[in-house]
Amino acid sequence: MKKIIAGLLASAMALSMSLPAFAAVVTKEVAIEKVCGRMVFDDGRQLSAKDYGSSVAPDQTIYYAMPRSLTDLLAGSKDYRLNVRKIKNAKMVKSVKIVEKKLAESNTTIYLPDNANTNVSLPATDAKAKTPNLYDTFNSFNRLTYLAVDLNDMTGSEELKVEIEATITTKKAKELFYGDSTLSNSPSDRQKLLEKGVGNKLTLKINLYVANPKDESGDAEIVVGKNGTTVKPLKNEQNIVTFESDGTMAILEFNANSNPEKFYAKLTTKWTSELLRTFRDTDAVIRKFSAATIPATGRAKLMLINPFDPDEIEPESIYIYQVNAKGGLSNVTSSFWYDADEDAFCTRTRTLGTWVLSNERVKTTA
Repeated sequence: MKKIIAGLLASAMALSMSLPAFAAVVTKEVAIEKVCGRMVFDDGRQLSAKDYGSSVAPDQTIYYAMPRSLTDLLAGSKDYRLNVRKIKNAKMVKSVKIVEKKLAESNTTIYLPDNANTNVSLPATDAKAKTPNLYDTFNSFNRLTYLAVDLNDMTGSEELKVEIEATITTKKAKELFYGDSTLSNSPSDRQKLLEKGVGNKLTLKINLYVANPKDESGDAEIVVGKNGTTVKPLKNEQNIVTFESDGTMAILEFNANSNPEKFYAKLTTKWTSELLRTFRDTDAVIRKFSAATIPATGRAKLMLINPFDPDEIEPESIYIYQVNAKGGLSNVTSSFWYDADEDAFCTRTRTLGTWVLSNERVKTTA
C-alpha cells in the first residue's frame, strides 16, 4: 500500500513539474497625467499649463488622449477590459469609457509627457514643462483614442474633488511601454506600463476638481441652457444678472445686502413630459431657473422677456403659471405686471424657480 501511495505522489509531482507555471498578475498604478498628459476638452483644446490643477466645469465630457502603445491594445474590445471605480464624489461621474473620436475642426496639438525623463512611479506633475521633451504629440483634428470622463451637472457654489480609478486589464499577452518605441532614444529609456501576459493590469488614477464658473462683477451674464454660474453679488450695490440665448430671456435686478451669500444661477427651457402634456395645445414657453434665494435687501425684480409677438398675441392675454417642486401649477398672473418699455413680464421675488408663460389658460394642479 505504501508503495502504491509513493508511486502516486511521484506521478503527481512529475505531472505538476511538466505543467506551465501561471505567472502572477502584475498591476501598475499611475496618475493618468503621467501617461496621457493634461486633460482635453470637447473642442479639442488641452488644459493649459498655467491652469493645471484648477477646477473644471460640470456637465461636460473631458478626455485623456491615449498614447500609441495603449492605442494599439485598445483598438480591439476583445483585447482588454475596462473597470472603473468611483472613489470620491461618485455622483459627479456619469460614465467613464474608451472612445475613438475627432474633437476639433482645426489643428490643435495635444501634448503627452516625456517618456525618458518622467518617473511614472512619482506623483503627477505638469506634463508640459517650459522647455518640454515630449515623447509624443497628437492633433485633435484627427480621430484619436481617448479615455472619456462624462461629468454630471451640479448646483451650488462649492468645489468638489472627484477621484476615479480606471483599470485596463489585458486579455492577450502584450507587452506595453510608456511611449512609442520609435520616439525613444534607446531601449533603456523606455519604461514599461505592463509586463507581457494575460490579466496584467494598468490602473490610471484620476483626480480632478469640479466647480461652477464664478462671477463676482455684480453684473453676471448667464448663457441659457449652458453651465450655470456661481454669482457673488457686490455688497450694498445694485446687481444685475442677465440670462441670454439668441437674445435676452430674463433679467434679475436686486440691491445686495451688506454680507451677500453666493448663489447659483442657471436657466433652461427644457420641459418635463408632464408639463408638455398639460400645455400641449398651447404656444407656451418655460423658464426654469435653478432654485436659489437672492441675497437682497428686499425682494428682487425679475423680468421675463415677452416671448410672443405683441402684434399676434396681446400681452394682456398671457397667463403665467408657477411650477412648484412637485410639478404642481399655480396661476400667478396677478403677481406680474407688463412693462411695455422692456417688453417684459415683471414680478418681485426673493427666490428663483420655474414659470410658464402661456397664451392659453390651463387647469392648475397646486
